[in-house]
Amino acid sequence: MRRYASTVVVLLAAAGILFSELPIATAADVVAAPSGVTIPKGYRDWQVVAPSQRDDTDEIRVILGNDIA
Repeated sequence: MRRYASTVVVLLAAAGILFSELPIATAADVVAAPSGVTIPKGYRDWQVVAPSQRDDTDEIRVILGNDIA
């Protein structure tokens, strides 16, 4: 049992070291919309892909996309 406990401690320590090196998103990187959906960094630079019109709600919307899209 003691060997099992020490193995678990070693694995948790290794995981802590590995995950501590990962970049953490700050509040400036991730923006939350009023609906709660997170918006990626740089969304203001996206280009217009296509307009869309909804007849049921009388709305005109614009579909945006980044360089990958």
